[in-house]
Amino acid sequence: MTIDYVKSCSNQLHQAGILPPWLWFWFFMYICKLPGFIQFLWEVEIKPLFHLDPLPGMLGNNIIPLLMSLTTIPEVLPFIMMFVGFISILFPYLRRMRVENRYKLTQPKTITPVLQEILEIVQSYAPGVEIKINLLRSDLFAFVYPLGYRKNAIAIFGGLVKLWRSDPEVAKAMILHELGHCRHGDVLMIGAGSFFENLLNCWLLFLVLFFVIPTIIIEGWMLIHSLQESWDLHQKLNQINWDLHQEFTKNNITLKEFEMESDNHWFFNWLWLQIKLFLSVTLPSNILMLATFITFTPIAIIIPLMATWCAEFNADHFVITVQQSPDNLIRGLDKLSPSTSRWKWLLFRLSHPPNKLRLWIACRSMMPKQLLFLFLLFPLAYIVKFLFLLIFSVSMFWTPDTTMGEFLQKLVDYIALGLQQFALVWLTIGVILLLYPKMAVAWEKLFCQDNGTIHPPFYKEYFVSAVIVGCLAAIGYSLSSLL
Repeated sequence: MTIDYVKSCSNQLHQAGILPPWLWFWFFMYICKLPGFIQFLWEVEIKPLFHLDPLPGMLGNNIIPLLMSLTTIPEVLPFIMMFVGFISILFPYLRRMRVENRYKLTQPKTITPVLQEILEIVQSYAPGVEIKINLLRSDLFAFVYPLGYRKNAIAIFGGLVKLWRSDPEVAKAMILHELGHCRHGDVLMIGAGSFFENLLNCWLLFLVLFFVIPTIIIEGWMLIHSLQESWDLHQKLNQINWDLHQEFTKNNITLKEFEMESDNHWFFNWLWLQIKLFLSVTLPSNILMLATFITFTPIAIIIPLMATWCAEFNADHFVITVQQSPDNLIRGLDKLSPSTSRWKWLLFRLSHPPNKLRLWIACRSMMPKQLLFLFLLFPLAYIVKFLFLLIFSVSMFWTPDTTMGEFLQKLVDYIALGLQQFALVWLTIGVILLLYPKMAVAWEKLFCQDNGTIHPPFYKEYFVSAVIVGCLAAIGYSLSSLL
């Protein structure tokens, strides 16, 4: 029954992905900005490390300046993360070896009936994709990874084979989702073993490594040396008083006014001073640095993150168009991604959209309003980035002495400047939205040899989205006269 169903599907036309390849758009935009970023990184972060001003020996010589330079990394850390992720995309063969060694993937030596059915589905919807297996891993289902720049493989695990026997339609939905990534050219950037995707999920780890740990070491080091200096001073005062006392006793002189005042409560005084310094200097400065990191993180990752989300929504939509129903996809999401807390998702699964959002879109995937939301999701990321840049810029010039008039004037200037800088990007996105319905098939043929692909039929929604984004670009260009 299943094999007949698959063979009948192979004669059907398959709709191309509805969303443009925004990951690749980000990739090429990043290449254009890369020389400037490398120069900035060298001048601001790397070069100063070779010209550190040493501190006195009691404060640790070059160790403290080095650690203090590490605490400035949060300002550019998100950009460094994106740079490392970008470099990892250029070496898919290394990723292939890493994934296959880690998950013990091999070519299937024996084609069982279930593997035969899976193979036929793969060849029906993504010809050329190889199958690798590890049936001993029942905790995993399936994922895709690159074998080269345009060649991919799908890994099949024991969990999927077990699910195939109990609920084959949900198992097919999982496979179709992965094949949707293959058809759209997403696998080179995201998926199993993707260092780029792992960076999006591990931003908290980088915060701890390059901000929290160096800050704790610096503050601890300073605290120990401060305590040692206070103790040494207390000892010196006691010694001076003892020497004076011996000298005065020897000469039968009792002049209290010559004695140095000794502080018997020196430790509590020192502790109280450190508490005041912590509350007035250390804590505010560290909060400011943390706020800088929190502000810069969305600025750096919001665009590739939203492009990754769009790739997931696109693969979900491919499942729905093939199976003509979101039911199997919804059940598959429940098995693949059990409900997690918001904090756990934010800290460890940020590269995947929240399940509730995926379910909401899946249930309304054919409605015009939801389609319009999907088409505008990636352009919306640039608006979010613009708002965070605006917040950072305003915070840099604002002081308690700034008048309301000056504040409003600066705010208007920054808004006009930001809209002008993003105008070209919005114009390019608008053009892509306008042309993509006629280019979707050609794009997918770069990664999939399926001759039955057809263009997505939602041209009205593409046109409306392009007009909205084009209006943003027009506003940006019109504001250039104000600068």
